[in-house]
Amino acid sequence: MREFIPPQVYSFIYGSVLLFSFLVLIFLSRFADRKRIRKKIFLLTSIALAFSCLLALALLDFPALAIALLFSVVALHQQSVAFYNSMIASFEDKSFASGLGVAVGYLTAGVVLGIFHNYLGGKENLLIAFFLILITSLALYLLVPEPNFSESYSLKDLISDKRFLLFILSFFFIAEVGHSTVVLMGLFLKDVLNLSEAQIYKVMGISALGGVAGGLFWGFLGKRISSRKLFILGFFLWIGFLLSVYRISEEIVLFVGLLGGLSLAHLWTISRSLIAEEFSRGRIAGLFSLMSLSDRLSSTVGLWIWSFSLILSGGDMRVSALIMIAFPIIGFFLYLRFLRL
Repeated sequence: MREFIPPQVYSFIYGSVLLFSFLVLIFLSRFADRKRIRKKIFLLTSIALAFSCLLALALLDFPALAIALLFSVVALHQQSVAFYNSMIASFEDKSFASGLGVAVGYLTAGVVLGIFHNYLGGKENLLIAFFLILITSLALYLLVPEPNFSESYSLKDLISDKRFLLFILSFFFIAEVGHSTVVLMGLFLKDVLNLSEAQIYKVMGISALGGVAGGLFWGFLGKRISSRKLFILGFFLWIGFLLSVYRISEEIVLFVGLLGGLSLAHLWTISRSLIAEEFSRGRIAGLFSLMSLSDRLSSTVGLWIWSFSLILSGGDMRVSALIMIAFPIIGFFLYLRFLRL
């Protein structure tokens, strides 16, 4: 994409698309919560997402059209994921449902797409995405009932909920570490340990297996311990992960990859079940739309902070990882305030 758009223009358009998508998502979420049609909107946005992938593949010879469609994929993905997350309110055992979704997601992304990528190449992955999105969204629509809760509320009602804002802020401070890990791990392993591409893929494969096992483990654990109590473990997981990254060597690199996968699985599993358990289920789509915004912002801010920490450390990636420990610590104290309310 960047062959056709300068980085500055790309960043501006990408940010504008996400902002517009969020504004639309807030409107759709309020409407869906009031009318109890979250599942229908999930299906519509998912089908639109799937066909945008297919059209982008068909129009690759027309770069302007293909790029426009890929930007629409970004927006539709944000819409679809928020409504997908809201379906968790349908389940009695919310943590297990959330963990199972995380495990299946890691399994699909880490194994299925990896296998097909070796045979088909990068462009045809859009075709794989089309079929996977279509099949999984139709299956969810047919198998999962609409959450039987409704509420009429305003955006002001959402953002004036102090408990929710404290939770979302605490989530933000560990999500930015999680996103930075996903984006930068390959670069870190190559720069610090000088690993080959095959070795890096092995570490990432172990991390994906950690995500699968972690989704199931945290989901099962959530049957016995409330998400409210389980979420606090995430801050210690990320602090431990960053300390292990600081001390990383070839002897422990696979352990570090596994710990990263377990930490990411905890973040996505328990954060979703906590929202469904602790806050008004009549507002579930609206709550997840704000979580989606926090998640997107954390992915950008996390990379900015990592870049700044590299400047402070003189380009030392180990020290940069150590500096990042400040953010799960901040998130921890914000979460303690949430627990007191």
